[in-house]
Amino acid sequence: MSPADDLDLARIREWFAEDVTFMLGNATVTAAFAAVPRELFLAKGPWLVQNRHTSPDYVATPDANPRHLYHDHHVAIDASGFINSGGPGFTAFLLGLLEVQPGETVVYLGIGCGYYAAILGELVGPGGKVIAIEVDPQRAAQAGKALAPWTQVSVRCFNGATEPLEPCDVLIAGAAVTHPPSSWLEALPIGGRMVFPLMGTTAGEPYGTAAVLYAHRVSELSFAVRPLCLAAYLECVGARDAGLAELIDEALAQDGGATTASLRLDSHPQDPSCWLHSEDPANPFCLSRLAGGQLHHDHPAGRSSEDSLYRIDDAADHGVGLELPPFSQLNVRPYGHPARRSR
Repeated sequence: MSPADDLDLARIREWFAEDVTFMLGNATVTAAFAAVPRELFLAKGPWLVQNRHTSPDYVATPDANPRHLYHDHHVAIDASGFINSGGPGFTAFLLGLLEVQPGETVVYLGIGCGYYAAILGELVGPGGKVIAIEVDPQRAAQAGKALAPWTQVSVRCFNGATEPLEPCDVLIAGAAVTHPPSSWLEALPIGGRMVFPLMGTTAGEPYGTAAVLYAHRVSELSFAVRPLCLAAYLECVGARDAGLAELIDEALAQDGGATTASLRLDSHPQDPSCWLHSEDPANPFCLSRLAGGQLHHDHPAGRSSEDSLYRIDDAADHGVGLELPPFSQLNVRPYGHPARRSR
């Protein structure tokens, strides 16, 4: 590409970054998306892409011009396995919610091609650390090469659901579980934040619909939880239990996960406040309807929790007379949720 082409692509990337982060009001996340060339992490085009209008079908880009990568769509890494570089808008939403700060340590499980690991590298800066974990050796090797310029990102090839993890401030799971593994919970201190997709049975498909949950540790035995949306995810090998998967199906059928408010690690009998209760000695936990503490958290830099787009308040605090319908009544198909095919 000529210098003029590079300049044009940089401008396209800036527009793209502003577009996918527009609703966040977070200039740091916008700058991180603008700084990372997506094409560095993908095979040469043309590419197969998906979005909320075509999913689960792929559509080929007309040619190999990298500008086609700067839209809010999935790009296939392995179309035969439905393995993608996921939607930037949805990932931007998660990063805005997590409020990753310079100097923090992030564990990112299931990095795929490594594109979002680079964006996390921009967010933590040279004084931070991103531990990028990928179970597939070939993808881990390819991602490692692409991530070489981001020295604060280290790629590890192992199963992050079954092996111990380093202590971290933020944990992001890129594949769906039936339970948060004990290694994840042990890695997060009080104040630590985690996003993970909770998924029931998959009916023989390579992916399924998961409830995406945000969890913020408020004590040794409790996380405050916020249900975010439903989205399509692949299974997380090593963090799947068939019995729990069936219980998750039943719970999701009731309310889509909308009533979950905390992740409890204390020992207690199952009662009506338990949305999903596990007494498995290996992975005891309870997703509860009881509040687990304030969701928002303070940071030494960036926006304070008082300004956070995602803080949870009592309805009386809004003071604008706006009454939203319950989560389960919203006619919304979140980005990444598989559309039904018409026959």
